Amino acid sequence: MSKKYVFEDLIKEVMNKTGIPMRCKEIWEKAIELKLDQKIGTKGKTPWDSISALLYTSIKEDSEASEYIKVSKRPTRFTLKTLYTDPEKIASIIKQQKKKEEKDKVSNYHERDLHPLLVK
Repeated sequence: MSKKYVFEDLIKEVMNKTGIPMRCKEIWEKAIELKLDQKIGTKGKTPWDSISALLYTSIKEDSEASEYIKVSKRPTRFTLKTLYTDPEKIASIIKQQKKKEEKDKVSNYHERDLHPLLVK
């Protein structure tokens, strides 16, 4: 009998393939991109919350035995302990991700989107 593919398998596979610390929702989005969501066959509306619950409980129950580590706060990012070999490298990756997120936030507005607000 084959082992059922579960969220923990999905998290490990995504983290091993990307090699970067990720937020829970990013893990799920990457899983969709890699078509791993089809393996798990979830019908829930917020599977990233299931991923979040699994990661937090794993770390909280026994942080020494957990395979995961929390590498940043606000936003909280996780990675596998086996990938967390160089904290400085992880910090630089997180810094790059934050810069990209800030750039994406700034470039979302166009002048025509603001026009109705300014006219009113």
